Amino acid sequence: GGVWATVHEWAGYVSMGTAFVRVVMGFAAKGVWRFDSFVQSLSHTLAYAKAMLRGQEQRFVGHNPLGAVMVLGLLGNALACGLTGWLYTTERFWGVAWLGNLHGFLGELFLPLMVLHLAGVAWASWKHSESLVGAMLHGNKRDSQHTDT
Repeated sequence: GGVWATVHEWAGYVSMGTAFVRVVMGFAAKGVWRFDSFVQSLSHTLAYAKAMLRGQEQRFVGHNPLGAVMVLGLLGNALACGLTGWLYTTERFWGVAWLGNLHGFLGELFLPLMVLHLAGVAWASWKHSESLVGAMLHGNKRDSQHTDT
């Protein structure tokens, strides 16, 4: 309650708004922002996961197929959590138990998703001897001509 409820509400709006903008950019922007530049088919993603378990995965300049799944999962979760939270404040859905439970579940799902995401970033950085966090900040990453696999 009180100030924390306001912080919670605004954090939800910011998260949902940021995710919405990223989804729009995933369809409307050009280059690496587009989903079709990194989202792969299920069979390709599973093949990548199997190769990764053998230590023989391909290096990607952008998101690898499992990273793409994580992007979609985090965006979907942010949008669904924000939407359910907003709906819960409306007159129609105020106090509806299943919606409150779903919102709580989606909120709690963020933690394991974030842990998996950070573990994937750390693992890929270690595996390919490059800082993915640094590449996200400065925009520089070895091109595909200089792979290590």
